[in-house]
Formats: sequence, C-alpha cells, structure tokens
Amino acid sequence: MNHVPRQPGWADVGLNGVSIGALLHCDGQAPSIGELRSLVAGRHGATATLSTILDVQGPRWVRRSPDIDRQVREQVLPGDADPGAAAVAAQHEPYLPDMPPWELRLLRREGRPGYAVFYRASHGVQDFGAIARVLELLFAETPPDAAGSAAVVPSLATPVPPTLGERLSAARMQHRSIRRSGIWPPKQYGYGYDQAHHWTTVPSAVVRAVARAYGGSGNDVYVSAVMSAVSDWWAQQLPGESLSPTDVLVAVNIRAPGEAEVPGNLVTMAGISLPPGSWQERMAAMVAATAVLRSPGHREAMRQRALERSEWLADLAAEWGQRPQGEVATSHFVLRAPLLIGADPVVAMDPVTFLPPGNPVATLSLSYRGRTSVQFVTDNALPGMDTLAERWAAGVQDLAAGLPESTGAGQPADR
Repeated sequence: MNHVPRQPGWADVGLNGVSIGALLHCDGQAPSIGELRSLVAGRHGATATLSTILDVQGPRWVRRSPDIDRQVREQVLPGDADPGAAAVAAQHEPYLPDMPPWELRLLRREGRPGYAVFYRASHGVQDFGAIARVLELLFAETPPDAAGSAAVVPSLATPVPPTLGERLSAARMQHRSIRRSGIWPPKQYGYGYDQAHHWTTVPSAVVRAVARAYGGSGNDVYVSAVMSAVSDWWAQQLPGESLSPTDVLVAVNIRAPGEAEVPGNLVTMAGISLPPGSWQERMAAMVAATAVLRSPGHREAMRQRALERSEWLADLAAEWGQRPQGEVATSHFVLRAPLLIGADPVVAMDPVTFLPPGNPVATLSLSYRGRTSVQFVTDNALPGMDTLAERWAAGVQDLAAGLPESTGAGQPADR
C-alpha cells in the first residue's frame, strides 16, 4: 500500500461532482453478486484509494471504510439492452452518502450469455490512472508492482531535472490548455444540455503500425485522428466558415511509480495546435508537437508546475471553469495486465467519460488485449457529431492502409 502524502488540489475539488469509469466485458456465466462481493472484499485493502473520500471544505483526504455489500451491486437488464447505455445511466446516479465515491456494478442481460462489470468513481478522488490501478489490484491474476502499473510514468521514478528550455516549453503547453480559440460553439448552433455517447474500436496493432511509421505513439495516432474527424465534420457542416478547429487538449499523466495508489488527479493538460491539412499531415504535426513529451525532463517540468499550490494556478483554474467556450478534450490509456472476474477473462474493455461544460466533444481512449476502444461524448445541439466515432475509426484504418509495407521510420510505440 502506498503512503505518499499529497493534499487535494484544485482539480480534485473541481472534478468531484463527475464520474468516470470502465466497462469490463466477460463471456460465460455471470458470477453471483455474493461471489463478486467476496472477490472485492478480499482485495480492496490493497489500495487506500477505495477507502478515501474528499472533504472539499478542507480540502483534505479522509479515510473511510467502504460498504462492500452496498457498493458492489447487481443490475439485471432486458435481453436486448445495451450495457454501454446502462453504464452511462449509472454514471449519473449519486454515490452513497459518507462513503468512498465508487461503485462496482454487475450487469447481466436476461437470456443472454456473457455479462459486464461497470466500475465508476468520482473524478475528484480517482483519475483514470487511479482507476487503472484499482482494476489491476482487484482483477489481475498477478497484479503488477507499482513500477509496472498502467497508472504510472516509469521515468518519474527517478526525476530528471528539467532544463530551462523544458520548463519554458512545459509552461507554454499548460498555458495553451486554458487558451480558447473562440470558435466553439459555432454561432449557428450554440450548446444544449443533451449529450450523445458513442464507442468505436480498432485493433491496437493498427494504431501501433501507424505510430511506428510516423515515429510517434499510439496517443499521437488517437489524438490526431480525433482532430481530423472533428475537422471533417466542421468542413461538412459549416462549409462557409473561414476558421476551422485546430486546438486540442491532451491529458498528460504525471503519476510517479511511488504514487500508484495515491488518490486524486495526477494529470495535467497540454494545449496543442494542429494546423489544417490532411489526416496524414495532422499525424505528422502531432508527432512533432508531442516530441517534447517523450523527454523525462519535460514531463517532470509539467509535473512540478501542475503540483504547485500557487495563486496563478488557482486563478487560471477559476478562469477555465467560467469560460463558456471549450476545446476538444482527449485522454488515452493502455492497460496491459490481463484481468479476470473470478475465473472469467475480461475479454474487452470500454472507457466511460463525461463532457465538461462548454466543450464540444470529449473523448477517452483505452487499449486492452489488442483492442483500442474510444468513447466520444458530444453535445446533441451540434448536428452530425454522432458521426465522429465512425469517422475516427475509418480514418485510422485509412492511415494504416496508406502505409508502405516497410517504412524504416520511427520506434515501436506501445502507448
């Protein structure tokens, strides 16, 4: 168990009212709810995250034992129900009062083989790195140690002192994350209150092939394709507009191996601008823009700035929260440890995220067992955005199809 002290920050308090999570899919006969509760009861003590609540008045972390019998529950769905829709509906339900804000829900459909398990948590207490670690500790047959966890950045185990140039570059990226282009929402539409949730998948091998060819990462492929899909939507929906979307928010993990089980948000945002162009041109531009993020010193510089408890950060956070216009938001994780629910392998996993107020679209990508699943959450006031998931998947496949048989470029990228 990790005992690294860390006080809650402004991001933890600001995100405490929303939930994120993961939907785990299994074949075979669903376990009884008693069996699932026993499994969680036997392992939940491996991480303090599952026994933590956020007192926003402090703010401070408070230890509180979970109520396994009430926080691990079952929901029986009609045979034709979509587990993803059930997860989205559950995402908006309140947590038990005065209990650690997480829930594990067994979803089984009447008369249908297979089942799903939905894990959700308050974003104020668990970012997706913390969620990944919880899933490893609860369900991996042999949970990886902290250094090998999907939750952490290995290079942060021994911090590399950033250079002045890396500090300046990190500052620019983080300041850009609160800058607004002003094009969202398009004046023809505005924003509404109804949201749409769509998932799409591509083989992770396809993502890795594109990443290697361009000398980038899986995250580069994912983000550049998101922006290309959004730009294609814009060109089709708003053909007379002189401006087009270029700015994207990219989540950057700053969780060190010694913080694998620490609650809260150990993530910062980088603002990146991708110029108009083809899907291939945006991919190349993305690799160039994120090259600095592969530097351990640059990552450490972003971490240091994000963890500062200074007035400028509080002011920027307040300004960010008050602005009505947002940008496209992205986040990407790779979970390598095979998971089991009892004896049943988790054969697939889908991410579940939320749409921040003022943003046109939020996406979350999760790669697991050779399958990359991306969720798009969009505002229904923007017509045609329900096509983004399909555009993204088709575009990634087209990028891969256009690669030469052997490029000789880049390095193998598994993120």
